[in-house]
Amino acid sequence: MAHRSEMPGKERMVFPLLNRLESLPVLLFILFFTILCLAGPDLRSSQYVYEPPWLLLTLNAVFITGLGLLIAALCFRSFLHSGFLNVLLLGCGVLASGQSSFSAGWLILPPHTLNEAVTVHNSGVLCSAVLFFMSSLFTAVGYSMEFESRRRLIATAAYTGVLAVGAVLTAETVLKVIPPVFVPGEGPTSIRQVILAVSVTLLAASALLMRTVYAEKRTGFLLYSVNALMLIGAGLIGIATGMPGSPLNWLGRAAQYLGYVYLVAASVSALGEVRSRGTTVERELAAFFRRSETHYRTLIEMAADPILAIGQEGRIILMNPAAEETFGYRR
Repeated sequence: MAHRSEMPGKERMVFPLLNRLESLPVLLFILFFTILCLAGPDLRSSQYVYEPPWLLLTLNAVFITGLGLLIAALCFRSFLHSGFLNVLLLGCGVLASGQSSFSAGWLILPPHTLNEAVTVHNSGVLCSAVLFFMSSLFTAVGYSMEFESRRRLIATAAYTGVLAVGAVLTAETVLKVIPPVFVPGEGPTSIRQVILAVSVTLLAASALLMRTVYAEKRTGFLLYSVNALMLIGAGLIGIATGMPGSPLNWLGRAAQYLGYVYLVAASVSALGEVRSRGTTVERELAAFFRRSETHYRTLIEMAADPILAIGQEGRIILMNPAAEETFGYRR
């Protein structure tokens, strides 16, 4: 009987999201993806293609660029309150994805080529995946680098840098400086598949890292954020597997659009949680990252093994009680 009573708790700890209704879109994507793959290669080839240029531009502008700008603005304001690098990286990630998606939707219109749209989109996806991973990694390990001053200048410079990099990549793509990632009549090149594979891996790792945080602190903000990362990563699998405009490709796009809706839902959930505390979303996000750092320091203090951190000049900058006992020196 004791063994049976422990198992459900362990399952909830290891898999805290499997029994949540919010994760249903991820499971549905897996189901539909499997059905389309088993239905035959025609549904992922260029035989059945529906690619209205203006429709793609509109969907990208509304669901990725528009929603991404809302989240980026929220992260910007939260960084001004907290100065934490984690939240700034999250804002830069959604900004990079929003800009590349809008540019890709615009470049699919004549006289541009499909390769230009795919190149810009994939480049932005990779940049945003790297930024999402860094933000999730710092949050999971409790590392919250805090900027004490000039926060507005730092945030403005970071956002401007993201937009500048996106503009340069777009210009280089139009000028054909970047090698092609999609050849009409042949399909995607190995460069494109590697880019998407790395992006999916980073997004999956980001979701797993945020799940570890969710296991410790189950909030609506984290719940929707984890599912958003999973949907965006799963959508990239559909985009990489199907030809542009194919049913499988559209399934991947739909998953990405829903992923950004989930990011907005995370913000709305945070808003509902903070109203009861009489604070703001920006301050709550700042408090969330601060609590992550406090939790990390608590783990170090309670560790049974000695832990030391030494700076570049050879000075000890961190020493836990176990290290004091082992080496015989006080902090």
